[in-house]
Amino acid sequence: MLRKAHHATTQRTRHSPPVKHRKASTQSVPVDKLKQAIRSASVEPDPGPKLRQLRQGALYEEVWQTSNAPAHAARRDPEATRLHERLAAEAFTICHALDAVTRLSDAYRLTLSARGRPAGSSDNRAAEVNDHTFLEQITTEHIKKLVADFHRSWGKNDDIRQAAILSALGPKCAARLELTSNAAHRECAQAWGTRPPRQQLTISEVLALIDYVHSGTGTFSAVNGTAMAAAYYGDKSLSGLLTVYSTALDGAVAKLCEHPYFGQADIVTYKGINLKNPSGRFRLEALEAAIGTGKLVAFPSVLSTTADPEQSYAVQKYFQGYTMECQVRMEKAFDADPFHDEMTMGEKEVIGPAGQRFVVVEKQTVESFQLVTGRNEAIDRYILERATQRLR
Repeated sequence: MLRKAHHATTQRTRHSPPVKHRKASTQSVPVDKLKQAIRSASVEPDPGPKLRQLRQGALYEEVWQTSNAPAHAARRDPEATRLHERLAAEAFTICHALDAVTRLSDAYRLTLSARGRPAGSSDNRAAEVNDHTFLEQITTEHIKKLVADFHRSWGKNDDIRQAAILSALGPKCAARLELTSNAAHRECAQAWGTRPPRQQLTISEVLALIDYVHSGTGTFSAVNGTAMAAAYYGDKSLSGLLTVYSTALDGAVAKLCEHPYFGQADIVTYKGINLKNPSGRFRLEALEAAIGTGKLVAFPSVLSTTADPEQSYAVQKYFQGYTMECQVRMEKAFDADPFHDEMTMGEKEVIGPAGQRFVVVEKQTVESFQLVTGRNEAIDRYILERATQRLR
């Protein structure tokens, strides 16, 4: 999945395995201060301006430097080294999440006051309320951008994929997107039948999905980054600002996983992991500790992968730090490729529901041919199988 980066010093960061919460330490004071400042800003009626001030301020810079600071003397003490790496991972995750949400606040009027509904809920009234709130939060300019880009990629889909998209939309949603069916679409759609209203995507769900898979908006980083900050480091304020958006996205994922065209069952997918950023070593440590032990590897937000191992970041971005890979077997997921923009269509993205847990059953070494060097490079591949429990 080759989407643009939205942090000043990182590429688009794929979702990572969980890490344990650190113990209190005086070294963590700067990041704790930043988390407190984020919480204070998040309760504002319009958090955007204060979040932008934080992102541009000295405290953010101090924490960011903490995430990149070398271990120095800690290298002689394994426990001190582990503590240093945990703190670096936390600092990086919080900074990355704040950076992404700050950018997102230009496209959405984010607020903590709104509440969403559970993904897949049959409560039509709750769905309507979340739909309405989503449309209040997203800016008109951002809607226009998403719809325009979606229209440009629409023609890249063949009749079957266009028909599948139309079959997944409610009539009002299709009209809002200015999509109409032709005879070829109607013929293709006969194989799937008419989707019941509760399984049809709403306009907020479609826009949320288009935004999440978009190569240029950075929304992917905001969703995944804030979910990690909440699940692993206790900062729930940033993810709270995305409640309405995430509710719409989760709803789209839940419905498309059950769609007869898009839905995938018991599917093996691939996910490259970046070991070059400050949280890389800690992520690797968590996976190593989970091999064959039954320890859980959790993904708190929707799980983005690829069905094609050749499209994994471990192949496509090996020399940008994605030198490790997870092979993930999901119980259910859906084919997201038809919803992509022109830049990334063809990468065969598969997205699964949020909150999945896995166990690491094996570690393998595989080889990937790299055009940069003209030779095969070794990749560590961790084999993840479904655990019996869900994260939420």
